[in-house]
Amino acid sequence: GDSRLYRMAPAGEITLTPVDWRIELDEAGQGVQTVHMIVETGPIGSERVAEPSGKLVWDQTSVELCGIGIRSIREDFLVIGDVFQITDGCEPFPSAMRDAFGEFGLPGTACVFVDVGSGGQPLSHCAPLTVQRGEAP
Repeated sequence: GDSRLYRMAPAGEITLTPVDWRIELDEAGQGVQTVHMIVETGPIGSERVAEPSGKLVWDQTSVELCGIGIRSIREDFLVIGDVFQITDGCEPFPSAMRDAFGEFGLPGTACVFVDVGSGGQPLSHCAPLTVQRGEAP
């Protein structure tokens, strides 16, 4: 069928479901290597999604993420998010994330926001990230 023909779901029916939501530590459990923040959003068409965004939140501070975007589209569901190293910085403060991890440890909450252009608040998924220790080689 024509993938552009789908029913317009009201914003209340659109859900954000985490599909990969974790922090991967290095083998020794000391440093954070990789943050996985991936959600599936739908039912919605990609043309209705304004710029998705995200942040990591500590009690003391929060860091905006610059890499959150639409990763793939499957019918009327979008996979949105990013997988990144904590050394990946965002301008204008490229070391903000690394500094926050160094000073405050693991973030309490991670959030992905999806503006569906309804004029209301963006949809969001905010939850602690699962902590996973890497395997020693």
